[in-house]
Amino acid sequence: MRPPLRRPQGNLGLNLTPLVDIVFQLIVFFLVASHLAQQETSLELELPAALTGGAEPADLPPRLIINVPPADDKVWVSGQYLAPAALRQLLIAEHQLRGPALEVRIRSDRNVPYARIEPILALCAEVGIQRVTVATISKH
Repeated sequence: MRPPLRRPQGNLGLNLTPLVDIVFQLIVFFLVASHLAQQETSLELELPAALTGGAEPADLPPRLIINVPPADDKVWVSGQYLAPAALRQLLIAEHQLRGPALEVRIRSDRNVPYARIEPILALCAEVGIQRVTVATISKH
């Protein structure tokens, strides 16, 4: 008997479907993560200038950014406007969740009077948040 000249062709191809799924999920994750990160600093504010200050530490602590627009009494946190009572509840929840390592950064327009910033500082002290910073731009 003579052997066949053609060998049976097997299916030796690569299945790329799982790879495409993983890459697609990574793309969606990074798009959502970058969108949420941009919401914290999306308000166009003219930050005050500072002559002194230090560089950002390499290991950033957990941070909550509070934006204080010059227009009204509400503040902008995580993509939404909050009244003072809602800000209080958010600070309490974040402090309980993240503990003493939590840092609150206040971003305000340079034309916002201190009378709008002081209640936020007092609220942070009342809740027990000890790390409060003010975002500025460097003059030099």
